Amino acid sequence: MKLIDISRISVLNIHYNNYMKANEVIKKVLDEHGEITEVYWVACGGSLIDLYPSHFLMNVESAKTSSGWHTAKEFLVATPKKLGKHSLVVMCSHSGNTKEAVDAAVLAYERGAAVVTLTDNAGSKAASSPGYTRGATASPRRKFLLASARCWLPS
Repeated sequence: MKLIDISRISVLNIHYNNYMKANEVIKKVLDEHGEITEVYWVACGGSLIDLYPSHFLMNVESAKTSSGWHTAKEFLVATPKKLGKHSLVVMCSHSGNTKEAVDAAVLAYERGAAVVTLTDNAGSKAASSPGYTRGATASPRRKFLLASARCWLPS
């Protein structure tokens, strides 16, 4: 799978306090997890709506990687059986403190999935959850989401 150069799209990496590009995050995920066969987009309310374009793009354009779009509560109650080492979970919470969303990220991490959390609040529970945490305001967050979906498309 070839990573697409999206060098102008970046978000603030809270853990390392520097800017990272979506393709760098995806490369790190692939280095640590090998093949990713499914991507799950998980959130509640308006945060879930932010994830839909990436999910739609994945389903329309990717022949190898499946995509699921779930409310956080649904993800917790009816966890996909495929969730594991070859999964990527992208969790978004504007406040970073939505209990179900944070719990979904922790569940995914415990099942061995790569987890990317997106939040506007650097001091939130989501910002300190396991995985790769990215903080961004709405516009850069949407660019990151679309760019990360594009990384999975066939070259």
